[in-house]
Amino acid sequence: MNIKIRNSTIISLVIGVFLLFLCYFMGQDNTDIGLNYIIFLFGSTLGWFVGTITSPYNDGEETKFKIYLRSASVFVSGYIVGKIDALMSKILSVDFLLSGPTSAFKSMLFLVSLLAALLITYIYRKYYETHLAEN
Repeated sequence: MNIKIRNSTIISLVIGVFLLFLCYFMGQDNTDIGLNYIIFLFGSTLGWFVGTITSPYNDGEETKFKIYLRSASVFVSGYIVGKIDALMSKILSVDFLLSGPTSAFKSMLFLVSLLAALLITYIYRKYYETHLAEN
């Protein structure tokens, strides 16, 4: 197996398992633990989606992705950008992050799960096909 793929898989699995354990241990009750798991799943799924969009397999897929991105950008630029500014300002404010360990944990949980899923998806889509062609 390609060393980039193997190492990325091992690192992603370690990060994922560690985050799942933290989801449980940082939860104060069952509702909080469930919310942690949902944040982890949402971040991972969003990262998977973004990783897929940013690494098309071929020209046909790239063309389709560009059409999807153009359509989505109209929605994002019009509605979400206006709403997300206030949300991001609140989430990234020092008061929010220092309001308790669970608030900071949930923010970082989302960000780390998103980035880990994005990277592993991108690496597999870019290097796995190359690895198969070499063998």
